[in-house]
Amino acid sequence: MGQKTIQLGTLSAPGTSQEAEVNAFDKYTVQLLVASIDTNVVVRIEGSTDGTNFANLDVDQVNTTITANGAYLFKVPTQVSFLRYEFVSESGGTAATITGAILVKN
Repeated sequence: MGQKTIQLGTLSAPGTSQEAEVNAFDKYTVQLLVASIDTNVVVRIEGSTDGTNFANLDVDQVNTTITANGAYLFKVPTQVSFLRYEFVSESGGTAATITGAILVKN
């Protein structure tokens, strides 16, 4: 069984990360490292089958609000060809940064 980590880069303002092609792998876990949080940040893990049209991968189709600095892991519930994360919004200031990575396995 092989595994590797794919870096998605760091965002310091709302927007989307670069996407990573993951269709050669069977399992994915996304890690977001949040730093310099003021009040909260809202994030979303997104997937795509074509690399152009992305959708929220949360099973309830909701975004995640994070209120403390630290590492957060998201298990991807379905097979996709591309993954990325979105820094949806920030409250209480503009200092937060989010760095994303994907652990992929087959």
